[in-house]
Amino acid sequence: MALLPQSNSGRWWQLGVGLVVVSMFCTGCGESPQAAYQTIIQYGRQGQYEKIWDRIDKKSQGKLEVALKGLAAVAALGAALGGKKQEAEELGRLSPKELFVRLCEKSPQILEHFDASEIKSVQKEGDRARLTVVVSVKGQPQERQITMIREDGIWKLSIDWELPTPKQ
Repeated sequence: MALLPQSNSGRWWQLGVGLVVVSMFCTGCGESPQAAYQTIIQYGRQGQYEKIWDRIDKKSQGKLEVALKGLAAVAALGAALGGKKQEAEELGRLSPKELFVRLCEKSPQILEHFDASEIKSVQKEGDRARLTVVVSVKGQPQERQITMIREDGIWKLSIDWELPTPKQ
């Protein structure tokens, strides 16, 4: 004996599948900027650096890509000059995300500039939010301004610095 009439069971199944699909695509939809930032901090503490990369906005990823490719080129040159040809070639093949992960693994102290012990305030305007956070750098508390941008339906970390432009 079926729990639901046969004619409605198909509809209930479709509704259930629909809800599962919607929930999969809506990960982070109801998340606040501060909750998103705390998630990013947890990724760093857990060594899940690839997930941090995924929570950086596209424009900032572009900026980081340029900087990371430059660092990788210098590191590859140093490795090549030091007789480490294989290491030099490997650095040249890494994607920006892989370079970011490698940098975080080799220099985890760079993350202390973002690892907030406290979120003091949040100013939200549409799809942008500015968080004032307290971080500990070399054991000293410092306030930082963190920008979060809602992109693709979720809050992501934005890097506000600009790359230097070549002098003409």
